[in-house]
Amino acid sequence: MLKNLGKKKRSILSSFAGLIGSSAFVEMIRMFQTDGVLCFNIRKEELEHYQEMMTELEKDGDWICMCKESSHFYAAEDMPSECWGFVYKVSKN
Repeated sequence: MLKNLGKKKRSILSSFAGLIGSSAFVEMIRMFQTDGVLCFNIRKEELEHYQEMMTELEKDGDWICMCKESSHFYAAEDMPSECWGFVYKVSKN
């Protein structure tokens, strides 16, 4: 399907079960064209493990944070109740 989009292919929304390391951001940026949009969420209690890399990539001009907002995650008491949702635009590839 993506092959048929040609030059219109700008973004891919993906869902990962479980955690991925912050080094995955570099690979995500590499996979997207300039001006592609990345959307993902991070559990609030895990954000500190990712924030340094996210900030570094923005300072280096690799991506631009377009949106960061808090959202409900799980309703169950034994699961994280909130997460941060992010939208980044790839600046260079």
